[in-house]
Amino acid sequence: MKAIQDAIEGSKLATCKIWNLWEKVCEKGLEVSKVKASPGLTAAPLTIPESATFAKTKGLDLRKYKARYNELSGIKDADALVDVTADNFDEVRVLLKKGYLQWGRTNYSGFTGGNCTYIAGITVGWLAENTKLLPEGVRVEQFNLAPGGEGHAFVVVGRASGSDPAKPATWGEEWFLIDPWYSRQRVTRPGTNAVKDPVPGGDYYDKDFLAFIFDGTIAPGPAFTAEELATLR
Repeated sequence: MKAIQDAIEGSKLATCKIWNLWEKVCEKGLEVSKVKASPGLTAAPLTIPESATFAKTKGLDLRKYKARYNELSGIKDADALVDVTADNFDEVRVLLKKGYLQWGRTNYSGFTGGNCTYIAGITVGWLAENTKLLPEGVRVEQFNLAPGGEGHAFVVVGRASGSDPAKPATWGEEWFLIDPWYSRQRVTRPGTNAVKDPVPGGDYYDKDFLAFIFDGTIAPGPAFTAEELATLR
């Protein structure tokens, strides 16, 4: 965790500005003018949640996935467009993940700020370029707070295999979380650390942050194995 936190402090993730400051997150003493930026038009690209299945995916979402899949595949002819089906659903998921990583890596070079979803995507792209900082064989996932948490996005590294994505209490003690969007709105440590440790007593344990995250309903987004981070290019 220290290696990742140290690397983040030397990266654009440590200086990015925030499009959507939250009053309940901003720590007293924050110089808002130095952190806040006007919203941009760029959005993180569409992905398929790792837990999603074809059978349970709504028609509107399937149409969105179809459009993104054909865009990434370079298919423009209306007669040649490929539908998303039960047979190719996993293939579509992987291609959309590849597009997400490509976007994150590419946009990091000009990155100056964003909302939480944008910053989470940039964070995953940055990790894909810095896999040497990650524990061997680890999984990286983007999660969201469902409605009620206003859709806040953050990144989790090392969640225990087989644990319930919606229940952090089952995630084990080896995972940690990365949230530059939150840390940029804090003034004192451990709040200013983008890396968050769930184990009390650690240098990166942040009780206020964990309460902010775990009081909401957590929904899984895209997930990446260590191999995917290194090879989906």
